[in-house]
Amino acid sequence: MIRSLHAAFLGLLALAVACGQTSTSSGNGVDPTAVETTVANATSAKTPASTTSTSSAPPVPAELAALLKSTEQCEIQENGLLHPCPPDRALEKYVESHASSETFDACLQALGDVASTTRVLAASCLAKYTSTARQERKAFSPRLFDAVLPAVEKEKDPKARGALARALDDVRAVDAKREKEVLAVLEELDAAKEGVATAELLHTFYWFGMTEPVPKGAIDFALLQTTATSTELRHTSYDLLSYANDRAEQACPLLGKAVVDDDAEWSEALGALVSLECDKEVSVVNPSLVKRLEKAAATRDGWEDRLGSWGELRGYVKAQMVGKTERDAIAAAADKVARGGNVIASEKDIAKTLASEARGRATQ
Repeated sequence: MIRSLHAAFLGLLALAVACGQTSTSSGNGVDPTAVETTVANATSAKTPASTTSTSSAPPVPAELAALLKSTEQCEIQENGLLHPCPPDRALEKYVESHASSETFDACLQALGDVASTTRVLAASCLAKYTSTARQERKAFSPRLFDAVLPAVEKEKDPKARGALARALDDVRAVDAKREKEVLAVLEELDAAKEGVATAELLHTFYWFGMTEPVPKGAIDFALLQTTATSTELRHTSYDLLSYANDRAEQACPLLGKAVVDDDAEWSEALGALVSLECDKEVSVVNPSLVKRLEKAAATRDGWEDRLGSWGELRGYVKAQMVGKTERDAIAAAADKVARGGNVIASEKDIAKTLASEARGRATQ
């Protein structure tokens, strides 16, 4: 009896020891070595998938992808604009309603597409995006410059190159801190006589109403382009020079010459001349303006239906640097335009306004 009780006691004791060891090794009845192995295996299994999703480009929304990959014919004009091009108009509507980083990234990625039509549509998409997302453009402009400048350099088609440069229409080289890079590409394009693309890139150095000084390198470049063969490039150069107040001594004679020589962009040169208050050029410029008005009164070819030129003339007659003699001469010539039989009604009305404003300033 005692022996059997002793045996039973030893059995219970062995069972208790075994249970205690199990409890100590796991705490919860689970082997910690197994837990560590499981976590390690799970982590190593996730790492490749995570790396892949980070390095690959995000998926492009189906609607946007279809627009960018459109096979419809989109003619690229000499000035870099797309016309006619239904996908481009559809892109504009898409960007207006989807002005997101997802759209920006997709269009940025499409700049490297093998199809030239897709590259041009991508640039158009980016231009529309930057004009829509104005509040964020400083933040994304460095990435935009870093993608567009190489794309412009690599592009073989001159028309497409101008279209690609339009992607930078509404951003500023100064904001992106890419002045040196833009100037370097400008030199390359100028050497290749790529007027449209050069004009588009030069435009990134100035904007309407700017108060910051234009970088010296950009002004130096614009001064050299006042005799460029490209009308687009001369137009942009005259616009930029209107902000070059500290270089007026160099710019004024060039602007005056453009007006006197009847440059196709003479009205832009006149606007810059007024902005810089080039008073020494008035005596040279005024006879040319009078002659141009008299020609407009005699023939339809004299004014080329450019109502914008009237605006520049009105700014000129209101400028403090223009004296009474010059204003009287402009007023008399404008009267002839208003009475001319070859001038359309809208131009006659503006000519009357010009004459009135010139006389009003002359009597003050």
